[in-house]
Amino acid sequence: MNFPSFHSLRRARFHLPVATLAALLQRSPAVQVLIDGGEYILASPVGAVLRSTTVAAAAFGAIDAFAGATTLIESNNQPSLSLPLGAAMQPVVFGVNNTANLGSWLVGGSLPPGLKLVAAEGGASLSGPGILDATNAKNDIFNTTPILQGTPSAAGVFTFTLQAYEFGALQGLVSTVFSYTVTVTGASGGGTATPPSTVFDIPPAPKVAVDGHSSGDTITLAAGASGLFQVTLRFSATDASKNLSGIRYNLWNPPAGNLLAFAGLFSNGGGIFFPESGSYGEVDQNQTLTPGDWYFWTDTQNSNGDSTSTGAWTAGFVLHVVQGSGTVTTTTAAASTLPADVPPNATIAVDGRSNGDTLTISKGGSVNVTVRYSATDSSNNLTGIRSNLWNPPAGNLTPFAGYFSNGNGFVPQSGGSGQVSQIIGLTAGDWYFWTDAQNSHGDSTSTGGWSAGYVLHVVAQ
Repeated sequence: MNFPSFHSLRRARFHLPVATLAALLQRSPAVQVLIDGGEYILASPVGAVLRSTTVAAAAFGAIDAFAGATTLIESNNQPSLSLPLGAAMQPVVFGVNNTANLGSWLVGGSLPPGLKLVAAEGGASLSGPGILDATNAKNDIFNTTPILQGTPSAAGVFTFTLQAYEFGALQGLVSTVFSYTVTVTGASGGGTATPPSTVFDIPPAPKVAVDGHSSGDTITLAAGASGLFQVTLRFSATDASKNLSGIRYNLWNPPAGNLLAFAGLFSNGGGIFFPESGSYGEVDQNQTLTPGDWYFWTDTQNSNGDSTSTGAWTAGFVLHVVQGSGTVTTTTAAASTLPADVPPNATIAVDGRSNGDTLTISKGGSVNVTVRYSATDSSNNLTGIRSNLWNPPAGNLTPFAGYFSNGNGFVPQSGGSGQVSQIIGLTAGDWYFWTDAQNSHGDSTSTGGWSAGYVLHVVAQ
């Protein structure tokens, strides 16, 4: 068959506040920030929002002193912090003097459970050791400004370290390593575990749209217009957890009347996910349509490994193109019944328990539970279920710190439903469970990692 001409136009959009914190210049009763055409707003307890465009570079010290004469600057002018358990904190912004640019940060040690370091520029956060890097060249973001915020959920003394780098990805000049201690005071509730206050990870929601058309529409080309009709395709995704990492578009134009999966032309955008970040992304394509059936669908993924698809075939988006004999190209509204491929639906259940329950055991003991990782598929083409289990060290919600199992891959399934069951001995701590499911057309679904999946709190008394 003749392959249609294919032109791609990529545009990513992120519906997030884009912020650039200029500098924290000195330890004074109020931290001074030089901002040209913007303002910094610190709103307790939710967090901080920064709106800025450019910064007067002359306010900084000489950059060649970055590695030698730098000091950590805190917006509250305190080298340490004491917080009451269970109360939202006033956010603390960190900076370093004697430098014109802070591109990324290496974070070590431990943060109090319930608190995070969030980049004021958006798109990056840490609840434990790691790299905080919000730089994004395509959006002209070259700085990362850490903001400590949240509600402490466990008592104790926690010390973390900060080391600033001139550029993103821990490149360029580097500061000394700074330590910051947070003391959380108060009782922890008589041995009852405190569940996280935030749903940490929700799978992204993909969408396909074609400008001026609905899924299932029939486009009748004017005489002589074969191969000349173009449409704009929009493959997008939203992510409530603000950790979208990629979008992959899929395009299929099978031979007329042949719905054998992927017979004929099939393109998945080079087989790659276009990088995205934050809560929204979009990949746009200008596509020339020739007579035939055209199927479009979207796969998305986030930084925690969750993936979601609109579904192949018409569960994504379909346009029917026919050659006409008239002088005008017309569109007929979608038919009411179309073949379908629907992504599987994943669920988790624990016998005799509900999500968020607290189980009490004796010290040094354990309790057995039966976990059921299930999935259904209305298209009757389920192919696999993967179980996920996470038991982080007490008070450490860094993603997958401690024991993490993904069930050693997908357990084969078939038909319209399946289940993987496990009997697990739970010791004291927080236990997180979630399910991934996939079908024979490559569609995958996740219940969501962390507490968006399923969590049980086990307390030893």
